[in-house]
Order: sequence, then C-alpha cells, then structure tokens
Amino acid sequence: MDGGIQPSGYLLELSLDWIVERASENVHHLLGESHVTLIDEPLGRFVQSQALHDLRNLFSRLSATTGIARA
Repeated sequence: MDGGIQPSGYLLELSLDWIVERASENVHHLLGESHVTLIDEPLGRFVQSQALHDLRNLFSRLSATTGIARA
C-alpha cells in the first residue's frame, strides 16, 4: 500500500468541537459533498444523527485528549 486512502473510505480531520478542518478529495463519493464544502462546517450537517452519536462514543474512549482512530 502506498499510504493513500482506501477507495471505500475517506479521511476527515475534526476540531475538538466536531468542525471539519480537513477532508480528503474522495469524500464526495460517500457523503455527496465536495471536500471544500465540508471545511469549517459541523460534521452533523453531513452525517446522520445516529452515526454522529456512534462516532462520539467511539472517540470518547481514546485515552488522550488528542488521538487518531479509525472508524
């Protein structure tokens, strides 16, 4: 693997208050929005509330205040 993002996924970098700071260019295939459109917007604008709830639960289990997780 060359370090790229898998075709079935995308990369998002979020602030601590769940605002999209960076997004991979392929995000439009899965969320239907350009990566440029997502920047500076709350993640909840683009994903369903149950998915957002599940993500928050997953990331709350990280052991540090900053971290990386795959979901």
